Amino acid sequence: MLERRYFFYLAFENSLCVDYVTEKFWRTLRLDVVAVVLGAANYSRLVPPGVPVDVRDFRSPRHLADRLRALMTRDVDAYAEMLRRKRRLSCSFDDDDDDHSRLFQTRLCRYLDATDGTTRTTDLEISWNARVMCTTPRNFYRGVADTIAY
Repeated sequence: MLERRYFFYLAFENSLCVDYVTEKFWRTLRLDVVAVVLGAANYSRLVPPGVPVDVRDFRSPRHLADRLRALMTRDVDAYAEMLRRKRRLSCSFDDDDDDHSRLFQTRLCRYLDATDGTTRTTDLEISWNARVMCTTPRNFYRGVADTIAY
């Protein structure tokens, strides 16, 4: 139904953290819709440019809406190219929790075998500190309301 009725899927993050990407974005890669993303991640490091529409690339919600409207009406070739770029991606999805946990265990065993059981401990409180890696919505959206053009 999603692909038949909609051109876009809003994949907005509920956690505004560097390198966090919602599963809703990854699910759109299987569908013939274009993801409209909003989050703290650098999406251009994850997928080629032109695959998602990043809200942060627009000066205001009005500019974003104008672009989305153009992609649906006047610039349909650009919209089709976005879908073609997305279809070229090689993605693996695993929705089955049992298969997913087996895949993780297999990878873990291969890693431990390849490293002869030597391990490295990482203190996540230091290397991935939520106070450093994440921001509040108030700070993330600071100044956005000032630029809204109606």
